[in-house]
Amino acid sequence: GADLADWSFLTGDEARVQAVVAAYGVGTTWTPDGELEHILATFLIDPNGRIVKRYIGLEHEPKTIVADVEAVVFPES
Repeated sequence: GADLADWSFLTGDEARVQAVVAAYGVGTTWTPDGELEHILATFLIDPNGRIVKRYIGLEHEPKTIVADVEAVVFPES
Protein backbone atom coordinates (compact mmCIF):
# COMPACT_ATOMS: atom_id res chain seq x y z
CA GLY A 1 0.00 0.00 0.00
CA ALA A 2 2.98 2.36 -0.14
CA ASP A 3 2.63 5.38 -2.43
CA LEU A 4 5.64 4.98 -4.72
CA ALA A 5 5.04 8.24 -6.64
CA ASP A 6 8.07 9.94 -5.06
CA TRP A 7 10.39 6.95 -5.02
CA SER A 8 13.33 6.45 -7.37
CA PHE A 9 14.68 3.05 -8.26
CA LEU A 10 18.11 2.29 -9.64
CA THR A 11 18.05 0.39 -12.90
CA GLY A 12 20.62 -0.48 -15.52
CA ASP A 13 22.95 -3.25 -16.48
CA GLU A 14 24.25 -5.44 -13.67
CA ALA A 15 27.80 -4.02 -13.64
CA ARG A 16 26.66 -0.41 -13.34
CA VAL A 17 24.10 -1.18 -10.64
CA GLN A 18 26.70 -3.18 -8.70
CA ALA A 19 29.15 -0.25 -8.96
CA VAL A 20 26.60 2.12 -7.39
CA VAL A 21 25.63 -0.15 -4.50
CA ALA A 22 29.32 -0.88 -3.85
CA ALA A 23 30.10 2.85 -3.80
CA TYR A 24 27.47 3.30 -1.09
CA GLY A 25 28.58 0.20 0.81
CA VAL A 26 25.21 -1.50 0.49
CA GLY A 27 25.23 -5.28 0.81
CA THR A 28 23.41 -7.06 -1.99
CA THR A 29 22.33 -10.46 -3.21
CA TRP A 30 21.13 -11.35 -6.69
CA THR A 31 18.09 -13.61 -6.70
CA PRO A 32 17.81 -16.53 -9.15
CA ASP A 33 15.33 -14.52 -11.25
CA GLY A 34 17.84 -11.66 -11.64
CA GLU A 35 16.47 -9.20 -9.10
CA LEU A 36 18.72 -7.42 -6.67
CA GLU A 37 17.95 -7.72 -2.97
CA HIS A 38 19.67 -5.30 -0.63
CA ILE A 39 19.61 -4.01 2.90
CA LEU A 40 17.44 -1.01 3.61
CA ALA A 41 19.74 1.98 3.90
CA THR A 42 19.05 5.70 3.99
CA PHE A 43 21.88 8.17 3.57
CA LEU A 44 22.29 11.72 4.81
CA ILE A 45 24.49 13.48 2.24
CA ASP A 46 26.01 16.90 2.84
CA PRO A 47 26.03 19.75 0.28
CA ASN A 48 29.47 18.58 -0.93
CA GLY A 49 28.11 15.15 -1.80
CA ARG A 50 29.73 13.35 1.14
CA ILE A 51 27.88 10.69 3.09
CA VAL A 52 27.51 12.06 6.61
CA LYS A 53 25.37 9.32 8.11
CA ARG A 54 24.00 5.92 7.18
CA TYR A 55 20.72 4.74 8.67
CA ILE A 56 20.41 0.98 8.31
CA GLY A 57 16.95 -0.57 8.64
CA LEU A 58 13.65 1.05 9.50
CA GLU A 59 13.88 1.82 13.20
CA HIS A 60 15.25 5.35 13.65
CA GLU A 61 13.99 8.04 15.98
CA PRO A 62 12.72 11.02 13.98
CA LYS A 63 14.24 13.43 16.51
CA THR A 64 17.66 11.85 15.91
CA ILE A 65 17.35 12.22 12.15
CA VAL A 66 16.16 15.82 12.53
CA ALA A 67 19.17 16.58 14.75
CA ASP A 68 21.50 14.98 12.20
CA VAL A 69 19.99 17.01 9.34
CA GLU A 70 20.18 20.21 11.36
CA ALA A 71 23.86 19.52 12.09
CA VAL A 72 24.52 19.32 8.35
CA VAL A 73 22.37 22.33 7.41
CA PHE A 74 23.47 24.49 10.34
CA PRO A 75 26.97 23.19 11.20
CA GLU A 76 27.87 26.10 13.46
CA SER A 77 24.77 25.89 15.67
